Amino acid sequence: MLDQLDVEAIPPSSRKYPHILFDTSKVHGKAMLSVENLSKSVGGTPLFEGVNLTIGRGERVVVVSRNSVAVSAFLEVLSGAQEPDAGTVKWGESIRRSFLPKDYGHLFENDLSIIDWLRQYSKEKDEGFIRQFLGRMLFTGDESRKSVTVLSGGERVRCMIARLMLEDPQCLILDGPTNHLDLESITSLNTALAKRSGTLIFGSHDVELIESLSDRVIEITDDGLLDHQYNYTEFLERRIAKQGELVGA
Repeated sequence: MLDQLDVEAIPPSSRKYPHILFDTSKVHGKAMLSVENLSKSVGGTPLFEGVNLTIGRGERVVVVSRNSVAVSAFLEVLSGAQEPDAGTVKWGESIRRSFLPKDYGHLFENDLSIIDWLRQYSKEKDEGFIRQFLGRMLFTGDESRKSVTVLSGGERVRCMIARLMLEDPQCLILDGPTNHLDLESITSLNTALAKRSGTLIFGSHDVELIESLSDRVIEITDDGLLDHQYNYTEFLERRIAKQGELVGA
C-alpha cells in the first residue's frame, strides 16, 4: 500500500496554525512580584492562607493543586481581578501584566464586532493596526466583523490571545490557556510561550504545556503552599520517589 501511494496526489492539509508572537519589553531590576501574608477563602472555606513568596524576572511558574478553585483564585488575586481576604500583592514599578482568566464570558456580552472588541484594549485605534493581531489569530476579512456574542469557545480564546499580544505585557498570567483550543492553536501557543523571555505565571491541566514551560512549581495543598524551585518533570519524579519510599516503609 505504501509503494502504491502517490504522495503528490495527496491534497494539502486545510489546517491553519495561528501565528502567535509575544514581543516582551525589557524589565530593569530582578523584582517582578512579591506577596506577603496572602489569604483567600470561599464560603468560609480557606483556599490558601499566609502565603509569602517572590517571583523574579523571567521565571516560568506553574501553580498546581488538587483544588482547581484554589488555583484560579490564586491567579485572580495575583492579577488583581480579585481582592485577597488578607495580605498584599506588590508588583515591581511600571510592570505591565495581562491576565487570561478561566472564566471570560463576561468580556463578550456586549454586541461588538471582533474588531471593535479588540479595539477597546488598544491605544492605537486604527483598523489596520487592529487587524494585524486578529489576522495572526485567523480572523481575516469579513470574519473580523462577526459579533463576539456568537463566537465559539475556541474563537473567544483566540480573541483573548490577540488581546495579550496587543497589550505586550512583561508578565503573563494564564489560567487554563489551552481550554477550548484546537491542536493547531495549542501548538502555536506553546511554541510562542516557549520563545517568550518574559515572566509567566500559569495554571493548566495540559501536562505537555506544563512540562515544556515550567521551571518552578507552586503547589497549593491543604497544609499550605509549597514552593518547589525546579521544573514540573522533576516535581513529578520527586513525588513518585517519595510515594515509593512511603510504600517501602
